[in-house]
Amino acid sequence: MTSELLNTIGLSSNIIGVILIFFFGLPQPSHNEGMSIGIGENTVLADGTRVKDIMARVRRRKAIYKCFAFLALCLMLIGFILQLLALWAYK
Repeated sequence: MTSELLNTIGLSSNIIGVILIFFFGLPQPSHNEGMSIGIGENTVLADGTRVKDIMARVRRRKAIYKCFAFLALCLMLIGFILQLLALWAYK
């Protein structure tokens, strides 16, 4: 591998990682103020969905976002390491 190839792969990895982190940023804590009314999991809402189904969708979406955010960080780290190797290994 040449320095240019390592540098290109590293830069591409960084770019993909930054794009992913832009859309799937790390999970942030909720800053909502106020209090919601407690509803049981088996409560059926006006549109026919159950609270349990909504909670399952939210958990699934949160897991997907967390996975893509972790992938983005890994890609950026790998890209940085490859660019560093290109700099040091091929002086």
